Amino acid sequence: MMSRNIPNSIIRAYSRHIQFLEVTKNRRTNPFLTTNLRRLTMKGWNHYSLCADLVVNNPNLTELEWMLPQNNKIERLTHVRMQLALESLTHLTALFLGDWRFYPNQLVRILRNKPVLEKLSLYGVEGIGQLQKCTTMESLTHIFINSDWKPNPGLAELFQYFPNLDRIIFQPDDDCPVAEISSHLRKTCKKVTAIQVVDAYMFSYGSILEKDQVDLIVSSPNCVAMDFAIPALSANVARALLGPQSNNLRDIRLSVSGNPKVNLGYANRILASINNNLTHLTLINMAYNWSSKKCMALFERPWASPSLEFFELAGIGSPGDDAFTGILGHGLYGSFSGATFGGHGEHDADDPPQAFNQDPYESESSADKLLAKNGWKLLTSAQYTTSVLDSRYGSVLLKRLLRQVFILPRMKAVTFEGHRYAKIGAN
Repeated sequence: MMSRNIPNSIIRAYSRHIQFLEVTKNRRTNPFLTTNLRRLTMKGWNHYSLCADLVVNNPNLTELEWMLPQNNKIERLTHVRMQLALESLTHLTALFLGDWRFYPNQLVRILRNKPVLEKLSLYGVEGIGQLQKCTTMESLTHIFINSDWKPNPGLAELFQYFPNLDRIIFQPDDDCPVAEISSHLRKTCKKVTAIQVVDAYMFSYGSILEKDQVDLIVSSPNCVAMDFAIPALSANVARALLGPQSNNLRDIRLSVSGNPKVNLGYANRILASINNNLTHLTLINMAYNWSSKKCMALFERPWASPSLEFFELAGIGSPGDDAFTGILGHGLYGSFSGATFGGHGEHDADDPPQAFNQDPYESESSADKLLAKNGWKLLTSAQYTTSVLDSRYGSVLLKRLLRQVFILPRMKAVTFEGHRYAKIGAN
């Protein structure tokens, strides 16, 4: 699209009609004489006085995203002016602050006089110390924290001032006081229905200790959705997910951070239990190093979740010397991602045939027949190239999975390595 330079005089003339505005770091001046903004986004704009003026001149803002430049060094007087600008906003329902370096109790002052604030996001912030005289915020229901915890010793204290929290998203690192957060959830935030724990160390073994994982799971008995990045699915974690404090859970998503030795038999315990509320279960290995053999542990006992409607499995590594099977009719197409392209070994190094109770030479086309016979179909294929289905064992695993979900009365769809299969006629 051809860029157009609109004269500042025209912008000023029509500024009073603007309700949504985004300003980036490339803007050197502020030609906008807006007074009626409802949503304002400022990203990396380092003209801080202009930023503050823009905020003050729009007292009816309901949504504000203010992302400062990284590694910013702002004079204290300017920082206080920015703080006062934020304090003046009393109609905010959503506030996003990024890369702010707070002075003591500055955030506490900013959050005062926010009677309708519902969503608070803190990204890359520093300097949140021990809180003093923080106001209880009855309106706040959503909080998102993606910041280092060591330079923010008072960050976890925030939870005790939000009694009506409904949804929590945070990214723990090695310094995150998970036990303190769990304590606040248990004592104060009794209405939480969704918790998402994001992995701070992608593809690593995670940072939350097992006892902290368990404590966090049981801290919110009203929770219906949990999305956890964990180092492993242990017996204690599975037991917590099946305990009486988790009776309301309907949606469980577990992202294992790269441990190839995870025991999926514990996932089978969840699926084999009679849980009348569980409708969604997702198991993902972020490093894609699970083997088909280990995934067969999902079927140690028959699944007995009567309410399960959606299941997803992803994270199976590329097959080894079984990659080039398409030419023999064992898979859809030949793959170039195997460890020994064109190998003709008897089986994958990690997947001995005896691990499967079915014929490992069944063709992928039989999965299509299995789908048609049971009233299911391939809804969407994976957007990326995967060699799992080209493996004879990956194909067997898929059919084992399909046979299991077919017998569940409310099952609607299953996703296997990005391929989505759905029951015909299901919503």
